[in-house]
Amino acid sequence: MDYDVKVVAGQLLLLSKSLTPEHKEDVVQSLLFAQLYANSRTDKFCQALEWDKYQVKALQEARWITTLVQTRSNQPSPRQVMSVSRLLTLQLGSVLEDGGSVRLDAVSRALTALTRTPLARQVFDEAGLMRTAMCVTEDSAPASRVSLQVTLVDPAALAVSIHIGFKARVAFADDLLTRRFSGLDVDGDVVTTVTRSELDIPNYARVRSKILSALGTQQETLVVEVGIPLVPAEWAGRSET
Repeated sequence: MDYDVKVVAGQLLLLSKSLTPEHKEDVVQSLLFAQLYANSRTDKFCQALEWDKYQVKALQEARWITTLVQTRSNQPSPRQVMSVSRLLTLQLGSVLEDGGSVRLDAVSRALTALTRTPLARQVFDEAGLMRTAMCVTEDSAPASRVSLQVTLVDPAALAVSIHIGFKARVAFADDLLTRRFSGLDVDGDVVTTVTRSELDIPNYARVRSKILSALGTQQETLVVEVGIPLVPAEWAGRSET
């Protein structure tokens, strides 16, 4: 399956090329609206689970029908070596069903392309990485807080999305997706939320003007195209265990 790839604030979005241009716009606008609404209610770096609830609420307002919300937390093994890209693909691979390997390959290529698209990477990093300790109360603050999403949307506007969040003792810079770190560098659990949803396109048309009014001009700076390479980079498929 071929995808168009965009960064939508802190979300890497893979849109099936079979969707019409109008429906692609509907998906992008509604997903951006949901992120911004959740941001206005709570800080995703400090209250990830609460943020997820607000995002689901906003998606419902934008006429997405959510059929699954699944959250889990786990602490990596101290000896486990990983990268943010690898975490995203591993967690997503655990929930994809039919055609999972093909879609995982598409995600790997999209992540690789994102590292090579400076403007898109900048928008993604600014929305998904906090380098300051704004919400830290303990004496020893983590160097970074990460909160990122990857979403795949198929031809019927069915979406599967994964949101990961964690605190790290390493200071990520422009190497957020590719820098390798160990389980010892993770401060606490990696929290993962998986959602499955479907955009009710006819009903979305009834609220489209409201969504666009809420977005204003923010699409101009928060939605960026990502070019996809023809051949996946070697690291995208490597095991990092």
